[in-house]
Amino acid sequence: GPFATPHSTTVNLSAGAEHMTADFGYNWAPPTSTNNPPPGALGAIGDRVWIDVDGDGVQDTNEAGLPGATVTIYYDPDGDGIFNTPYTVGGYNPTRTTDANGNYIFDDLPAGAYVVKVTPPAGYTQTGDPDNFGAPCGTACDNQTTTPVVLAPGDVFLNADFGYQPPASQNNSIG
Repeated sequence: GPFATPHSTTVNLSAGAEHMTADFGYNWAPPTSTNNPPPGALGAIGDRVWIDVDGDGVQDTNEAGLPGATVTIYYDPDGDGIFNTPYTVGGYNPTRTTDANGNYIFDDLPAGAYVVKVTPPAGYTQTGDPDNFGAPCGTACDNQTTTPVVLAPGDVFLNADFGYQPPASQNNSIG
């Protein structure tokens, strides 16, 4: 495609050596939309809803995504500070369902302020919230980005992550 870049690197290792810096970064939007974007450039908000197995509010590498969660984006068209109107401008679909990996994205968003709200599957308890990033959400557990995400033209915000624990009936163990 037009944004194709190599996705490999070559590293020569001696026996028993390790190389821990073969990292790759990706952005949802092309550089022309995010590097000095023109007025009116569209942005995106999203990322992941995950199963927080240990309940610590931190998205660990071994924790799977939560498929089937409903995610809705809201805005404040009347300027009263209450983000309770689904963003449907121009026929925009304000609702997403997380995929098999718990991922979701709201793209093609104009500059503005938005709130993302999650409706998890029945019985799931929230443990991680983007308003209390990297820690148990405690009193911030409200299934939404309580602090609105403000997008400038072309901004991409991929930190609207939410963690949930399954109902006790789904916590199984083998010993």
